[in-house]
Amino acid sequence: MLELAIAIAILAVVAAIAVPRMSSMSANAKAAATQETVRRAQLVLDEQQAITGSYPASFKSEWFPSGAPVNALLPDQLVNLEIVSGPADMIDPTNKVAAARGAASFWYNSSNGSFRARIPPQGSAAANVAMYFKVNNLGAPRAGVEVVEVDGGGLSAQAE
Repeated sequence: MLELAIAIAILAVVAAIAVPRMSSMSANAKAAATQETVRRAQLVLDEQQAITGSYPASFKSEWFPSGAPVNALLPDQLVNLEIVSGPADMIDPTNKVAAARGAASFWYNSSNGSFRARIPPQGSAAANVAMYFKVNNLGAPRAGVEVVEVDGGGLSAQAE
């Protein structure tokens, strides 16, 4: 009986160590997948700009043979892409965190070709900024960048 209690205690300790690590590995894999999706979509957009002389006003399915881009961090979002035709200096969406269903998981400014992935809430403003810059291949956060949550209020076509 004592051996069984010791074995159960050991298993509990191992589980307490392994479960958070597996969760962290899963989050890192999703971030890496989203980062790759952003990179590939940006390459497609840049290629279209090189061919036509301007960035496309919309996306075409044939540009993505394996299917439309999917944000692994926000797989359940109903709206996949918000397209704006904003000022040429608008390189990031105002709302970078998609906190509610209905917020687009990706944002694209057809004026300058900026393609960005939105992120789920990360628990703090600093963590939101770090994740946003990571998945969008932006390097270190720029001064003055604030990551604001989307309220889910119909962002599918509004300019930010």
